[in-house]
Amino acid sequence: MIFVTPDPKGHVSIINKRGREILGYEKEEIVGMSWFDHFLPTSIQEETRSVFERLLAGKLELAECFENPMIPKNESLPGTTRP
Repeated sequence: MIFVTPDPKGHVSIINKRGREILGYEKEEIVGMSWFDHFLPTSIQEETRSVFERLLAGKLELAECFENPMIPKNESLPGTTRP
């Protein structure tokens, strides 16, 4: 299971070892990167960012878990571009 915590701007502040292994990054590479822009398919970036912003604003209740597809370092998904 991946555990990732974005900061208020959506940049990775914490990610567990398994998450780094699955995504193919070292801790030093991934911390500080935009979770939405670097690790999510473009087709869901804006919707996921909107949910995150509404959570921060207190407009949504916290969820224990939020699942979405991710893009490993050396792969891509249909409809996805790497910045």
